[in-house]
Amino acid sequence: MEINDPNPNANPSPNPDPAPTPNSSPHPHPNRTQVEINEGFDIVGLIEENDEYNQMVDGIKTSFDDHFMQVIEYVKILEPHKTLYLQNADVDMGSQHRDASLEEWKELLDKFTDQKAMFDAIPLAASVGIFAANNQRIKDLFLPSPSRCLADIHRTLPEIGQTMAAKLLNETTYAQA
Repeated sequence: MEINDPNPNANPSPNPDPAPTPNSSPHPHPNRTQVEINEGFDIVGLIEENDEYNQMVDGIKTSFDDHFMQVIEYVKILEPHKTLYLQNADVDMGSQHRDASLEEWKELLDKFTDQKAMFDAIPLAASVGIFAANNQRIKDLFLPSPSRCLADIHRTLPEIGQTMAAKLLNETTYAQA
């Protein structure tokens, strides 16, 4: 009696001891050498002893430090803006400059107009080495300072003018009487 093989393409000589596959038995084939599993290589030690790697890391650190120093220098550019901002915080045109001459008022107008232009000139973004500076918050903080002072001048001058005109009117009325 013949047995019909359902798979005629199958290997006619079956392997009595096939090699294990990842999903097969956890026991290795007895004819194969067994690999010992240990804690692995000391990768950190290998890297620390690699001169090329260490030179590259040192180069990156040096480059980063250089670029960071460029940021420190860039921030120094904004020091005058900061100083003006802090000085302007204490300015009160009505009480500090009420008795100022016309020339002094013109100087104040020019001063705060120049400051406003200086603050407007701060770029919104700047590339500083590998860093990108976003100056929007700085502008938003600093710009209202000279604008407030200019608005204070525009509010105070008419008040002073009205007071001076009233005094002059009173003096001329008194002189005529």
